[in-house]
Amino acid sequence: MADEEKSPKPIKVVDRRWFTGTGEPREGRQPLKRPEPRRDSGVAAGAESRPRESARPEAQSHSDRKPVRGEGAASGQPGRGGVSFAALVEFLAQQAILLLTGSEGVKPNRSQAKVFIDFLGVLQERTEGNLTNDEKQMLDDVLFQLRAAFVQSGR
Repeated sequence: MADEEKSPKPIKVVDRRWFTGTGEPREGRQPLKRPEPRRDSGVAAGAESRPRESARPEAQSHSDRKPVRGEGAASGQPGRGGVSFAALVEFLAQQAILLLTGSEGVKPNRSQAKVFIDFLGVLQERTEGNLTNDEKQMLDDVLFQLRAAFVQSGR
């Protein structure tokens, strides 16, 4: 097999980013075409238009509501569309921490971090009485930790 030694193929690096480091579009890149709005072709020209009946059942209180299949926000299971309450809280908290501490390419920005912490505070206020005990505890803990980190970052 030593006779079959081949020289390695040269590696070719191609930059396929759409924009330069300054945010200017790169040469030769065409902007993406926006999809045209769909036209409702399902209605015949002379058909009578009638209002749609709502697919949603009448509003129910949270305690009377039965869980929807796949809905398990406290356990981290996806709910509607693959997103859970826990995922939303985690996303907002991660953004706040990133802006408080900074990272590669991201400078700390306390005012922007405060916006995400405030989002979580609004979420806490608006969901009062509608969360499970686990969801409420998780949100309370995350908010406490973020607020403490915010105060410490100002020192």
